Amino acid sequence: MSSDGECIICLEPLAASLSCLPCGHVYHEKCVAMSLRTKKQCPTCRTTFQTHHMIKLFFAAPAMAAPVTRPTNDEVDAVTNIKNIQDVNREMAKQIAQLRAREERLEARHKTQLADLVQYEQRLVMGEEETARLKKATEVLKKAKVDAVYEKLLLEQTVREQRAALKKLQAKLGTQSLGATIQAFIDTNRIEVLEAELQRPHDVILALKTANKFRAAEYEKLVAKYQARDKAPKRTARQTPEDFFPSHKRPKKVHEPKAAPKPLVVVIDEESPPLRPLVSENEPPAALVTPAQVPVYQPSSLKARLANRSVQLPSTFFPQPSKPKPMSTSKKLDTRLISDWFAKS
Repeated sequence: MSSDGECIICLEPLAASLSCLPCGHVYHEKCVAMSLRTKKQCPTCRTTFQTHHMIKLFFAAPAMAAPVTRPTNDEVDAVTNIKNIQDVNREMAKQIAQLRAREERLEARHKTQLADLVQYEQRLVMGEEETARLKKATEVLKKAKVDAVYEKLLLEQTVREQRAALKKLQAKLGTQSLGATIQAFIDTNRIEVLEAELQRPHDVILALKTANKFRAAEYEKLVAKYQARDKAPKRTARQTPEDFFPSHKRPKKVHEPKAAPKPLVVVIDEESPPLRPLVSENEPPAALVTPAQVPVYQPSSLKARLANRSVQLPSTFFPQPSKPKPMSTSKKLDTRLISDWFAKS
């Protein structure tokens, strides 16, 4: 609006259909609408506005003769400051609304975190209780483990003692069986007895050694006896009273039956290999063979194996029992051992 009361757009007097913008400038409603559609600015102060910012005025315009005063710069500045303040207030209101919304979100988040914190505290208490219970259970398990280890050691010691006792009993039983077999071999002088009773070459060899030692000892005793008899001074035969008095003969002595020989006691040297126990846990399993490879035991296998060797054994290796011949005192006794006899070709 000019100082003359004219519209600066159409230069017509401002009489009716007036509208103003928020900046305070008044124009004709049609003029300002067309201007804003063309350019979104106030024609006077160049402030940006939209069509909906137009404010319609309802007042009677003063007479044309009345002087029209133009606003001063201070008034324009004041209006501009008011507009700026209003803009600032609107921005502040927007920020306040945003801050309030943010505050509400933070309060809701805080409430959620408080609820989560309460749950976490409850879980922590439950976890501490569970930890204490597990610690007690762990202590109980440790004690049970120690007791189990102690019982295991006791059982292992008991098993070792029982195995040692079983080995002793097996050795004793094997010794008794071997002694009975050797005694039967000495009585019968037949190798088939050893082959039938003893299934292992080691036992057979041990039995033969024991029998040879026994026979050698008996032979040495017999040789010593005859040597002592030969060394004794010879005496002439004396006449007995029966020669002078035939009717008075001495009564014959009644010979009592000889006592049965004592059973042979087998003494096993500690340095010799131990007897094989009946049941051995450390013995390796037998090799798997086909039915065609299973060996068949024959009582005379020892003789057959000895006969197949490259060394020809003498026929006297397996002596047969014979009646003892009367020894002559005139001949010198053969003091060699039985082992030397066997070695003789």
